[in-house]
Amino acid sequence: GNSAYTLGRTGLAETALREAVSLDPGIAEAWNNLAHVLAERGCGLGARNAVSCATALRPDDPRFRETAAGIHSWPAEDRDACLPVQCEAAGR
Repeated sequence: GNSAYTLGRTGLAETALREAVSLDPGIAEAWNNLAHVLAERGCGLGARNAVSCATALRPDDPRFRETAAGIHSWPAEDRDACLPVQCEAAGR
């Protein structure tokens, strides 16, 4: 997912990161990275849910707190093409 994101292939990055968190929902870094990808793709609600999962898993990690702090600049709604984000750790 990260390689695809670096190359600007956000659709592929989203798919890969969703697969990663479905296989192991305890990978906080993958949730955080998914939040960044979703925000860039206009999926603000999904991004908020993804970063909530990252911070629920590792609340003291400054990287995730930084992402969560930036969340206020993301749109609060998803565009129509956005898939929902499910996260057990964050109660979502």
